[in-house]
Amino acid sequence: MVKFHPILLLFGILDIVAGISYILNIPLFPLYIIILVKGIWGLTTGVQYKDLLSLGLSTIDIIFSILAIFSVKIDFFAVLMIIKGVISLV
Repeated sequence: MVKFHPILLLFGILDIVAGISYILNIPLFPLYIIILVKGIWGLTTGVQYKDLLSLGLSTIDIIFSILAIFSVKIDFFAVLMIIKGVISLV
C-alpha cells in the first residue's frame, strides 16, 4: 500500500491550479516561481539518485514555469502540468 503524503497533495493541487490559470491567461507569478523552485529542487535531487522520472517531471516544471513567467503561450505544457497534478493526487 502506498503511503499518503500531504506534500504530494499540495504539489498536485499547485500543478493543477497553475495549469488551469495558464490556460485561462490568469497570471499567478508567485505560483509560477514556487513551481520553478520545486523543479530546480527536484532536478538536483533527481541527479543525485539518477532517477529519470524525477528528472523528467522536474524538467517539465522548469520549462512550464519559465514559459509562464515570460508569458509564452504554449498550452501543451499546461496540459502536462494538469495531468501531472492529477497523477500526484491519485
